[in-house]
Amino acid sequence: MGKKEQNAAEGFFNVIGHRDVKQLHTRVSRFAWIVVVLSFIVTIFALLTTFAALSKPTPVIAFDSDGKRMVFPGKETLSTAANQVRIERFISDFINKYEGVSPHVDKDLADAYNSLTPRFRQIVLDKGTHKEKIGQWKNRNIQSSFKLINYRLKGTFTVGSTVAVEGVGEFSLAPAVNFDDAIENPEKEYIYFTALLLVTPISLEISPDGLLVDFLAARSSSDFRQLRAYLLEHKKEYLLPDNQQGEYK
Repeated sequence: MGKKEQNAAEGFFNVIGHRDVKQLHTRVSRFAWIVVVLSFIVTIFALLTTFAALSKPTPVIAFDSDGKRMVFPGKETLSTAANQVRIERFISDFINKYEGVSPHVDKDLADAYNSLTPRFRQIVLDKGTHKEKIGQWKNRNIQSSFKLINYRLKGTFTVGSTVAVEGVGEFSLAPAVNFDDAIENPEKEYIYFTALLLVTPISLEISPDGLLVDFLAARSSSDFRQLRAYLLEHKKEYLLPDNQQGEYK
């Protein structure tokens, strides 16, 4: 083979090699673009799935007309504003556990402390408010039952706001386990209280009731006349029921 024919053959094969390299480069580029497009589609799909999961309604705790908790999921939405029935049930239950007595007073106080804001809980703990109460009443056959007689509310019921509660109530003391007939006239104690409630989101981690106690002050008396005298003296007769503003019998 002459030199001229050899150069022509080398040129032919060089052209074929360059063409193959170019085709390979084109194929690789196309494949890379396909991978990028597919990755983008997968990412968009994952983001849409995550958004759909986050926007799904979470279980909501509602309250019926009697103030009992109802947990339900679904598309329903519930306003986070507190309502008067909810506050009435919450404050009655809280005062009974915080100020009352029972054979399981330690558990009652633990539940009541869980209803306090961290700030107020620390104040109560530092003061030792219930330091001797557990030893005095635990496992004793005495049970208190608190009844809210009258109260006033002031404030807004939206999350993050505070509600001032002022009221009077009645404790009935009776044996926790009574094997005889029911006691007709149980021992009574009367209480005047003021409280400041913090409205929170309804949450099992924070507060199932959506309420925390940030302040509580109470004044008790075994005689209703003494309580009434205190209320009249401080111009709080609006807390007295109509049938108990006059002579007490």
